[in-house]
Amino acid sequence: MKRHFIKVAMLRTGLTSHTIRVWEKRYNAVSPGRTETNRRLYSDDDIAHLHLLHQVTQGGHRIGDIAHLSPDELHRLTTVLPAQPNPLQVPHEIAGQQGYVDRALQSIRQLDAIGLEGELTRAHSDFGHAQLIEQVIEPLMRRVGELWHEGSLRITDEHLASAVVRRFIDGIRQGLQTASDAPHLIVTTPTGQVHEMGALLVSVSAAAAHWRVTYMGPNLPADQIALVARHNGASAVALSLVYPLDDPALGHELIKIRQALGDELPLIVGGPAAQYNQPILRRIGAVQLGALTELRQQLYNIHSTDARN
Repeated sequence: MKRHFIKVAMLRTGLTSHTIRVWEKRYNAVSPGRTETNRRLYSDDDIAHLHLLHQVTQGGHRIGDIAHLSPDELHRLTTVLPAQPNPLQVPHEIAGQQGYVDRALQSIRQLDAIGLEGELTRAHSDFGHAQLIEQVIEPLMRRVGELWHEGSLRITDEHLASAVVRRFIDGIRQGLQTASDAPHLIVTTPTGQVHEMGALLVSVSAAAAHWRVTYMGPNLPADQIALVARHNGASAVALSLVYPLDDPALGHELIKIRQALGDELPLIVGGPAAQYNQPILRRIGAVQLGALTELRQQLYNIHSTDARN
């Protein structure tokens, strides 16, 4: 039977190497062979099993609850709707997510990059892509921003958090595979908006929702946003507005973006500064996200509309 190195397993399952190793060690999800130099070797069956586990966790199941299931049992879970959370379990899960946020924040205060990455890796293993981004990383970075603006965190703390989280997000995004005919999302921030963490979170959340994503970095002029959207045949454009909150030039820039994109292309806008520009967002027909958790539903709505047309 042919066996493969972990890089092949990553590409075929959409999982990061961190997650594969944690699922193997903590949950005995697979038992790979080893080369003479102790490198892991995964069979086709191992990779298929990891892929099934990934599918089921994306549907809302926790890896600890499903790792012991047979392939047939996992297949059955992929054919039904995602499990609805038990109300009695929700407080425990929320507490678990908050625990990761608290411990990650402690690592940041201690300038412990390895400790921070370890917390993110364990949270990723427990919750999967979507919940990690929406319930752990997004609230963590929002809290980091609040504490920094209050003066309770040093600039070195904020820089370490941003660097580690960005590297971790990039690792997840590189491990995600999307179909060549999947809908395409352009993600950026407008001119004058230089904070990119929100845009990065949007990009990996969309990729986890099986969209192709072109992330253009921050501070992109309206005409260049439109150029990238046209060149890629984009199904939508997403903008993150973070800081400054009350930039007087931002409203005009948003109007320019809509004019450059045309009236039909969906424009998704989120971030703290979005609420300061609600009249403009309504005027240009943008979809405003109240929270990152709303992104997947909006992407689903856009894709469903495209499929009907």
